[in-house]
Amino acid sequence: MSENNNHCSDLRNELASVRAELEMKSRLLDLAMDCKYAIDLDGNIVYANEMSYRTYGYSEEEFLGKNIRSLAVGAHSIHMDARIARLLESGNDKFESDHQRKDGTVFPVNVHGLLVTIGNKKFILCLVRDMTERILADKVLKRSEERFRTVLEDMDNGYFELDSRGYYTFVNDAMCKILGLTRAEIVARHFSTFIDPSDEKFANNSRLMISQVTAQGVTRSGMFGTIVKGDGSRRIIGISVSPMRDAVGVITGVRGITRDITDRIKMEQQLLIASKLASIGELAAGVAHEINNPLTAIMGFSQLLTEEEGLPYNIKADLEKIYNQSQRAARIVQNLLTFARNYTPQKNTIDLNELIVKTLELRVYEHKVANIEVITELQDSLPGISADEHQIQQVLLNVIINAEQSIATARKTGIIKISTRQIDDKVRITIKDDGPGIPGEILDRLFDPFFTTKDIGQGTGLGLSVCHGIITNHGGRIFAESVPGEGASFIVELPVSKEGNIKVSEEPSKLQKGINGLVAGKKVLVVDDETVIRDILTRILSERGYHVESAQSGQEGLQKIEASEYDVYILDIKMPGVDGKDMYETIINQYSHLAGRVIFITGDTITKSTLDFLESTKRKYFGKPLDFIQLMNTVDALVTGS
Repeated sequence: MSENNNHCSDLRNELASVRAELEMKSRLLDLAMDCKYAIDLDGNIVYANEMSYRTYGYSEEEFLGKNIRSLAVGAHSIHMDARIARLLESGNDKFESDHQRKDGTVFPVNVHGLLVTIGNKKFILCLVRDMTERILADKVLKRSEERFRTVLEDMDNGYFELDSRGYYTFVNDAMCKILGLTRAEIVARHFSTFIDPSDEKFANNSRLMISQVTAQGVTRSGMFGTIVKGDGSRRIIGISVSPMRDAVGVITGVRGITRDITDRIKMEQQLLIASKLASIGELAAGVAHEINNPLTAIMGFSQLLTEEEGLPYNIKADLEKIYNQSQRAARIVQNLLTFARNYTPQKNTIDLNELIVKTLELRVYEHKVANIEVITELQDSLPGISADEHQIQQVLLNVIINAEQSIATARKTGIIKISTRQIDDKVRITIKDDGPGIPGEILDRLFDPFFTTKDIGQGTGLGLSVCHGIITNHGGRIFAESVPGEGASFIVELPVSKEGNIKVSEEPSKLQKGINGLVAGKKVLVVDDETVIRDILTRILSERGYHVESAQSGQEGLQKIEASEYDVYILDIKMPGVDGKDMYETIINQYSHLAGRVIFITGDTITKSTLDFLESTKRKYFGKPLDFIQLMNTVDALVTGS
């Protein structure tokens, strides 16, 4: 009996010794949050820590002595013999498994087995980590990443990631669209390969920005520049970047947002142009009003004197020169107003040759002082084109000014040659200069928004990109050809109008002298604050047989209307105090039966308020300088009812 007691005591002591040494070895691994237990080579658990009991749900008495195979689930239990054999061979093994708690719930575990020797016996120390929370966290992270990627792909702006050397590691769909390439064609390429080589400032600033972000961890925004897409086209982008960090906060690269702002800049450019033209229009309207009044007198009196009988030839010739030059001045003023006018584009069948001549008249002085000879080769009987005359004139003027400036950079004299001809169903305009030409590397960029080689202050503010848009909207095309050193040619092609050729205008008739019996004695009231306008109209109308009265102000004109009735009322729109608009409103309200007898004259045919007023009245009006023949015909028609 004593011997048996001694033997049992020895076994207990040996087991306690094994457990003590296992406890010491497991404590060295410092994994207090993990399950730690030891099994013998048969798989029986001989030692376990407190976390093991809590995790598996057993008491110490229940857990110790339990076979590891009863904890593993399904195939994992079957493979246990193979894993024990592998541990005996290698001394170390890691694997994942599914274990079961006392209550039957299954949970994933990560097992690290270590072969240890205590005395002359081998044991396997198992370090087991419950992976339930880790796997759940991974799933949450995966869903979060999926949502993040979805947001990135749905973004309108481009998103990109670069490594610390500047190579793309990720781009979203919007970035692919901006660069015009697939994700596979972008990733692993350096960001600088997409920057326009001619935009050196953007290239240098981009490199500096990436360096600052990766070295200092700062955020940078508000940088703009030009890129080259996969198809070779160029776009303007804006970018903002910030550092990209790993899990421990170390900067590993750069992430950024890219926006294609080409269209926005183009719109801003067009708004700027519109603002400039509006300012020019306001100035031009005021100047034209002051110039057109004296021009009316010069043209009217010279025309009257020219038709006097018995004039010496030389005097008559001089008077014709005065009249022709005043007409030229009037055309220049009208062309300036047309160019500056803010209006809704309207397409009509126009004579392109005539438009070219009118446009060149605006540059006669500049060509003279710059020693530029203009040669025109305009095809006779050129078919008309369906176009907005004002927009096409803007294009012509812009290209002509570009040619002037190109010549000025090379020499003190030059030639601009303008030709027109019909090619099939299109009309071609060629504007060629003998300047230095256009380098090949920028020839295909001429029509890009904001691309320019000129110094600040040169040009009209109407870029070639806008010209390109105008011509494209007319169903045509504009392009340039050049050989460096031999000048450049700009070619515009526009479709022929389906309405046929332009009608040749007849020679204007002369003022009819002598009394017209049909209108003799009819009363006309002329109201204008300019004495010279009243004088010339009074003379011409009187010679036709009309009884003419005049008023120098709107207030005086209303007094005359109140005192007497007239057959025709010729009213100047802009006058100090009571103007033509005020007079017409009084006529409508108090003498409505006279409204149909009103004819307006004005030196302002550009201001929106004036144009809106004239449109609302539906009355005849004449811009200054006056076409006296048309005005007299209109007066006659009102009086006779023809």
